[in-house]
Amino acid sequence: MRYRRRTAPQGFTLVEVLVTLVVLSTGIVMVLQAFETSLVALADARSSLWGTFLARQKTADAELALLSGTPPPAATGERFEAGPYRGFQCIRTVVRMAEVPAPPAGQEAGAVYEIAARVSSGGRLGVLTTTRVVCRERRR
Repeated sequence: MRYRRRTAPQGFTLVEVLVTLVVLSTGIVMVLQAFETSLVALADARSSLWGTFLARQKTADAELALLSGTPPPAATGERFEAGPYRGFQCIRTVVRMAEVPAPPAGQEAGAVYEIAARVSSGGRLGVLTTTRVVCRERRR
């Protein structure tokens, strides 16, 4: 009769495999949740960036109109349904603040205007931009 030596079992037990699966699946779920959170933050950042672009564009349009001598309307409101500004609403106001102090002889008089652009998306105020412009009155 030959004596057989018992060898150590080969492979993993069912409990070890199950514990490994639980640990790996927990890690994968955490990575996917972090990915989802980063996508939401990216969408918010993109929306904020487009809102800032829109506010600056509307403020610059009013400023150019003032500097060219054609005052823009006191208040405008726009809702955008297409393009990169889809879902945004912009309200721009132009207010004449004060007269520029009397200029020396031979120079033109002027006024200070305040241009404000309020941009919102989805009912939330996103961006508020305010600019003051000194415009010289053109003599005709």
